Order: sequence, then C-alpha cells, then structure tokens
Amino acid sequence: MLNRYFVIIFITLSLLLLGCNTTSNTNGTSTNPTNEESKTYEDNSFEVTSLSTKSHSLKEKDIDLLNLKKKEKNENNQEEVNEDNKKIDLKKEQVQKQDQDQMNQKKKKPSFEPTKHKATLQISTQAANIRKGPHTSYAKVTTLKQYTKLDAFEKAKVEGLTWYHVYIGEQKKGWISSAIVEKYDPNAKKKVEKKSSNKKLLSAPLVSQMPELPRGCEVTALSMLLGHAGVNVDKMTLAEGIKRDSTPFTRKNGQVQFGNPNDGFVGDMYSFDNPGLGVYHGPIADLGEKYLPGRIVDLTGKNFDTVLNQLDNGKPVWVLTTSWFSHVPESYWETWNTPTGKVKVTYKMHSVLVTGYDNQYIYFNDPLANQKNRKVAKDSFIAGWNQMGNQAITYK
Repeated sequence: MLNRYFVIIFITLSLLLLGCNTTSNTNGTSTNPTNEESKTYEDNSFEVTSLSTKSHSLKEKDIDLLNLKKKEKNENNQEEVNEDNKKIDLKKEQVQKQDQDQMNQKKKKPSFEPTKHKATLQISTQAANIRKGPHTSYAKVTTLKQYTKLDAFEKAKVEGLTWYHVYIGEQKKGWISSAIVEKYDPNAKKKVEKKSSNKKLLSAPLVSQMPELPRGCEVTALSMLLGHAGVNVDKMTLAEGIKRDSTPFTRKNGQVQFGNPNDGFVGDMYSFDNPGLGVYHGPIADLGEKYLPGRIVDLTGKNFDTVLNQLDNGKPVWVLTTSWFSHVPESYWETWNTPTGKVKVTYKMHSVLVTGYDNQYIYFNDPLANQKNRKVAKDSFIAGWNQMGNQAITYK
C-alpha cells in the first residue's frame, strides 16, 4: 500500500516537471525571434529609413526648386532693369544728339552773297554790335553807341534779314543788322532830347486778351487801336479774320519746320495745348485796312521818333516788342524753316498799344496784364522794339 502511494506521487511529480519544461519552451519561443521574424523586422526598419531618406531628399528638391525660381525671378528682374537702363541710355543719346545738332546748327555759319550798296547810316539803339560776318553766329568786332555814323559799302540778306557791311573808322570794317540802324540824321540826337522834355499820354480803350486768346495779343491790341479810331470790333471777330499760316509744327534733327508770322498767324491762338507763336505786322495791317480803308499807316522799319510823332498827333501806335520789354538774349532766338523761307523768331514776343511817353518812360495798354497806360523805362522798351524789327502800325 505504501509503495503504491509513492509510485503515484512519483508519477505526479514527473508529470508536473514535464509540464514546466514545456511551458518554458513555449515562453522562450515567444521572446526569442526566429530568423524569419528578424528578417521581417530588418526589412521594415529599412523601409522606414528609406522613406525618411526619400522625405529628406524631397525637401531638398523643393528647396532647390524654390532657390531656382528665386534665381530665375532675380534674373528676370535684372533683365527688366537692364532693359529699362537701355531705354534710358537710348533716350539720353537721342537728347544729346538733338542738343548736338542744335549746337552744330548754331555754329554753322550761313552762306551769303554780298552786293554793292552805298548808304550813310547811324545806330538807332542804345548800343549795337558790329560783327565779322552778316549773322549773329559771327564774332563781335566792337560795340558802338547810338547815333554813331556808319558808311555802308555792301549789303547781304541772310535768313530774311538784311545786313550792311560798314566802315568803322579808317581801317576797321564789319557787319551790322538792318534792325538796329537807320538813315543818318545829324540832328537826330537833338530832336530826341527836345522831344524827351515833353510828355504825351492818350486815352485808348483797354481790352484784355484773356482768357479767350492766350496767344492773341496782336489782334487784341489791334482792337484797341481801331476802338480809338471809333471802330468797335470785337477781338474774337478779329481773331477769326486774321490771315493764317497753317503749316504744321515739326522738329527734325533739331530743326523746326513751322509757319512764317510774316505770312499769317502761326499755330494755336486759343490755347497753349498746341504749338503756336503769333503774327507780325503785315497781316495785322491788312486786317486793319478792312475796317479803316486807306487809313492804316505801317511804320515798320522806321525809328522810334516816328512813333513819338504819332503820339504827338494824338494817335496811339500798335507795336510788336519783346515780352520782357527789353533786349532778349540770343539764346532765346531760333531760326525756322517755313514754306516761304527761313525766319528768325523768339517766343518772347508781345504786342501792345503805345499810348504815351515822357522823359523816362513809354506808356502802353497791355492786353495780357490787362493794364491801362502801363509804363516801362524808355531805353529798355525801345531796345526790345528794335530787336523785333521796329514793327509799328497806326492810323490817320
């Protein structure tokens, strides 16, 4: 019985020991990976690493692409800047070329053919330049005072203006513009001195050219002259009736092609939006004749004494002078090509109605300033008037 009991216990313990070993092997299988499992793990790890590498590589490509786009953009911007600089440089070259053409035009001395001409003349302005040739581009020889006697032996016409070749003393000679000389009168200075001791002031209608006629001083001054003569004509009517030179404005190689103010009004009279200049005495005298037939007197080319004489006779005088009412520097003048030849002009021109004088001043109605009997120093006013070619009109 006892042996039997020990056998049972032995068998039971053996079974228990066998179960524990089996359990240990089972647990060992779960904690110790097989070769297949290890390989699978390594593959997964490689894939993760590969994906990470690819992700990093894609980021680098994106950055490179962005940098490339920035570079292209900068290059495009630089190309635009370079293109703008080229345009600016081209514009500068064009302006410089125009300036050079104008300088060359000024430096270029016009050709002329002198003809024999004998006359005794005198300086009609306060001072006058004698030049080496018949044009302002020639160098100055000397400057002479008013009333200086000159003996002319030749003359030449250059750009529509007559020049006289004169003797200066016994050996020197030079050229002088016809605009600043007159026929010699040994008593001229005494006459002027006598007249300057007097004073004359007339009352003539004042008409403003503004705002309708920004460039219409010439016809407006004519309306004042006609009004003094008893003929009331509106400035706008005169503006419509004045002759016109319709030649369009062009500039090529620094040279202007435009109308001739001796032939008619040049450009736009009604605004400054378009090119324009004005008109000289000829068309104004013709227009005045329509309202005062046979009574218009053109004093152009004569000395200022004739203007003073008309004032003494009670007649105001239409004149064309400079807008400065004094001598205008040569730099403000230019020569145009016109259908009827070259003409020298300045935009610094203005027309007024002279109404009086005294020892010091010239009085006039100014259509631009809208001022009656405005006064300017006599010598200054006459210098500007001389420079515009002594243009004057009155009536009888």
